[in-house]
Amino acid sequence: MKKLLKWWPILAFVPLVVMPSQASSKVHSQSELACLTDAIFFEARAEPRAGQIAVGMVIRNRIKSNRYPDSVCEIVRQRSSKTCQFSWMCNKKIKAKVINRSHTKEEIYKEIEDLAEDILEGEIKDNTHGATHFHATYVNPRWKLKKTTKIGKHVYYR
Repeated sequence: MKKLLKWWPILAFVPLVVMPSQASSKVHSQSELACLTDAIFFEARAEPRAGQIAVGMVIRNRIKSNRYPDSVCEIVRQRSSKTCQFSWMCNKKIKAKVINRSHTKEEIYKEIEDLAEDILEGEIKDNTHGATHFHATYVNPRWKLKKTTKIGKHVYYR
């Protein structure tokens, strides 16, 4: 203890060095990032940025809810009865692209990946007002949910 006290004045002024890998607050895995990026890519790549954010927020809002699985990948892969929660997951051609990651070569994929990371990090405000569901404007589901907003070609509900 005396030795530590002897060095205390010097130690007090030693700058704390944080390596870049330690500085990150990232708590998500690469697979969670890939699942969210894929979901936004296949659901909203042609939508304006606000629409892409909204799709990501629906997934994030589901994670926060105790009514859905606790991870992005589980939510994206979730099925109910004979259908997928996200229709593109039931499309064999798209699933093949996901398996071989061929869609990641498209220029917009990297932009969406950056957006997905910001969503996972909580750096983007929820523009859906807590929505946990959405559908394309040309679909008319019989949901008994509260409509929260319409962004691009999707309508959002909670």
